[in-house]
Amino acid sequence: MIRRTVFLLFAASVLCLTSALQADDSKVTTPNAEALAAVRAADQLKAEGKFQDAVVKYQDALKIDKTLEPAQTGLAVALLRAGKPDAALDAAVAAFSAHPDSAPVLAVLGRVQFRRGDMAEAEQAYQATLQIDSKNIDAYLGLTRLYRAYSLYARAYMALKRAHDLDPKNSDVQLLWLQTLPRRDRLAALQAYMSGPHQPSSSLQHYETYLEKTHDEPLHGCKVAGNVDQTEIKLDYVHDPYPHIEGLGMELKVNDRSHVLLLDTGASGILISRKAANKAGLRHITDIAVGGIGDEGDHSGYLALAGKIKVGNLEFHDCIVTVTDRASLADSDADGLLGADVFASYLVDIDLPHKMMRLSPLPKRPGDEEAVAKLNSQDQSDEPAVDAESADITPGETYHPKDRYVAPDMKSWTPVFRFGHMLLVPTQLNASKPVLFLLDTGAFQNTLSTRAARATAKVDASSLGVEGESGRVADVYRAEKVDIQFAHFHQPNTNAVTFDLSNISNSVGMEISGTLGFNLLSMLDIRIDYRDGLVDFAYRDNHGVAH
Repeated sequence: MIRRTVFLLFAASVLCLTSALQADDSKVTTPNAEALAAVRAADQLKAEGKFQDAVVKYQDALKIDKTLEPAQTGLAVALLRAGKPDAALDAAVAAFSAHPDSAPVLAVLGRVQFRRGDMAEAEQAYQATLQIDSKNIDAYLGLTRLYRAYSLYARAYMALKRAHDLDPKNSDVQLLWLQTLPRRDRLAALQAYMSGPHQPSSSLQHYETYLEKTHDEPLHGCKVAGNVDQTEIKLDYVHDPYPHIEGLGMELKVNDRSHVLLLDTGASGILISRKAANKAGLRHITDIAVGGIGDEGDHSGYLALAGKIKVGNLEFHDCIVTVTDRASLADSDADGLLGADVFASYLVDIDLPHKMMRLSPLPKRPGDEEAVAKLNSQDQSDEPAVDAESADITPGETYHPKDRYVAPDMKSWTPVFRFGHMLLVPTQLNASKPVLFLLDTGAFQNTLSTRAARATAKVDASSLGVEGESGRVADVYRAEKVDIQFAHFHQPNTNAVTFDLSNISNSVGMEISGTLGFNLLSMLDIRIDYRDGLVDFAYRDNHGVAH
């Protein structure tokens, strides 16, 4: 009902835009000074990261003047940053009702809709913003993030370049623009950003240190050695602990030392234990914090350099890997995790029923030269999210991103939203409107966010233990009789582990309602084109025939 109201209001605003702009200036009222003072105080609290306190202050301003625009938009953003996307939508809709022709209001509405995963509505709001104000930075940044998620990198770059041309010193513009630069120019750009008035994240501080320590070194490109462009790799069960199956893993040789790593489409890069790193003689570069699902916070780790990595009959040289002190690896058959995104320059075929992974060349785009294959080995969680088109630009190259290409034989594949290493699949729960699920072979069971579960199913307490990169999850529930539909598959009446996924959703900037885990995916052959944001799911019988 809320979305329908938004669209009716939006249509009405377009019809009345001309008359609104020509309205009598005498009808404009002067905002109450006390209300504006409350807004300024709320803005300061928001800048300090005190989002719930800012919410209270914005609400104080609205008690004085219920349609004060900066208070309404500030409230919507503060609620969003406080992890309350539903309340943020209510606030944004209220602001839009009061100010249907306001570019700042429309931009905030788009931001809230994007965070909730309502991509089409967000794009419409951003475009409407630019029709009113063609210089609105927030709308261009919103379109940049939205088009990147769609793997429309050329369109994203055009939006970002327009924002950069308008205001290159805007902090949000600086951070996104950094990703378009050759690596040799990133340190100076990042330091310019870090010198601003905002509080930089720990991941950015770690990335700055990494760039400082490797600034004078050649690019660690992890490029393939020899002329081999495809391979088959045997997968085998990983237990945590035995006999509990955690997933499927593969053998990876790091500096000629063999290790078994869990193949994880929900993780990024190559992550190995400190013990395995010591055996392989990896060179320490810089300390970092490693985190993920769990309530125990980040734990220590570091980035290291491997001279050689071999997988199947492919060999790669000069690769960055992440080393972790995660204690729980001691209970597992695996020495770490292998994010499937490390193979993003290949067409990745993970045949889970037959325990086999195949790597082959991506379809050649019309007019393209053959790309150099490499492993995307650096852990993307410890640097700004870099899309497949912009990573590690070498001297002499310029940034020429390209939009998603759908090859003729891939027209039936499922488009997914990509956020760094994460592939988010549109999924329906009990015939609900589509929400976004993470494709996650490293999670044994399907999971639901607490928010999504309570909206669509019966939720009960569970004694099940859940553990991720950040330790154990404190509050775990079970959702009963959930129908899950994605691509052309339907799994009825399944039970799903349920816990709070808001930390991941907030870090990505997009609502993640659950994960498609190994127990479901193990029946499927999954082919992934990371470059173009496309995934094909096929059920294969014992004779290898797809259904």
